Amino acid sequence: MQKMTRFVLVLTFSALCLGTWAAPDNESPPKPLSLAECLEIAERNQEDLLTAQNNLAIAGSRLSRAKGDYYPQVSLRNTAFVIDDKDAAPSAVVGSGLWGAMGSRSDTGTALTVTQNFFDGGLRETTVQGARYGVDRNRAALTRMWQTTVFGVTRAYYDLLRAERLAEVSRENVKYNEALREQILAQAEAGEVAPVDVYPVEAQLANARVDLLTAENTARNSALALQAAMGVLPQTGFAIEDVDGEPSITPLPPKEHVDLALQARADLAAVRADRSAAAASVKSARISIYPRPVITGTYQKDISGGITSDLTEITGGVVFDLFDGGANQATLREAKASEDNARLQIIQTERSIRTQVEEAYINLTNAQERLKASTVSLEASTKNFEAQKERYINGLANTLDLLNAEVQLVTARSSEVRARYDYYTAVAQLEYAVGGQGGTDGK
Repeated sequence: MQKMTRFVLVLTFSALCLGTWAAPDNESPPKPLSLAECLEIAERNQEDLLTAQNNLAIAGSRLSRAKGDYYPQVSLRNTAFVIDDKDAAPSAVVGSGLWGAMGSRSDTGTALTVTQNFFDGGLRETTVQGARYGVDRNRAALTRMWQTTVFGVTRAYYDLLRAERLAEVSRENVKYNEALREQILAQAEAGEVAPVDVYPVEAQLANARVDLLTAENTARNSALALQAAMGVLPQTGFAIEDVDGEPSITPLPPKEHVDLALQARADLAAVRADRSAAAASVKSARISIYPRPVITGTYQKDISGGITSDLTEITGGVVFDLFDGGANQATLREAKASEDNARLQIIQTERSIRTQVEEAYINLTNAQERLKASTVSLEASTKNFEAQKERYINGLANTLDLLNAEVQLVTARSSEVRARYDYYTAVAQLEYAVGGQGGTDGK
């Protein structure tokens, strides 16, 4: 009879320990989001990404404005003026508050003016060149920001999945120990076991409940972190689905990953564009210091009012600032310092890239080994738990033996969950470090 009771007890424990928690029937959870859907939401809402898009639009407008100096500037001017007329009688325009002077009259005229800058010593060219590098810089910055957004959302997504799976393990552990306590109490009342046998179970249950509270709180915070990475406010009932399949990557030798990163990283392209733009500013500042030839053309057509006679002229000359209080020299010094800063930024970025790739490579190889080891540990702990169940049924093991085996199994399951999602994150981290988007479902 006691052996049969133990058998039923262990079957109940096993079902609770290995089963999956389900939501109550009266709850209707929202449709979980996939990683791809989270990324689509982030693309529409992530503030840093939207700011980078606006910066690219601003840089494009600056380039268009700089290129505008290559085209004729057309303006229509309406001007009020006074014409001397000795034969005219003194008059006054009282209604408008304008008093005509003795021997003069007021009038207005309209003229069409077209001006063209043919040459300004190269200033126009350097301005356009600098603006073009500005577009390149912001385009690269936008690319890297999108990659950063994808990686940030992906990492937060895996963090939430890890936290949810760990909460499930803790929840099942609580249910297991609750059922075990009830069974031990029932056996104690039947005189099959000593009443003190329930104490280890109650201690283990108390610890399991603490672990569950911690795990659930971590899951809630992870959900908030993912929504923040997506650029959305916290939502009630926010849920995600697990990834389909396992992300994988074939690690190359670290040096090859570094070489790929130095070729592909958009942030490195951005700082290189910054240096090119700074070099253009230095060239422009030098031009302003020395005498420079300028050639401009003007065409003016009188439309009405006789404001002026028709005019067509081309003017050429040399511009040289004899004295400007040192402004041009100061501008040149500033431009040189900015170029040197940009050069240093390239060195720093390259060094940072090498460090990031090495770190990502180490994390990936470590995560791979941990996943293999945790899988072996889970298999061993499962076999040990099954063996202890059999011994308990046959009266060869006590409650403590079963509890210890259960603790080992829960620990192994938790380690396997952590190792699995750490591996997923490490794959994304290495992809991001070498210049990719760092998301298995990324664009």
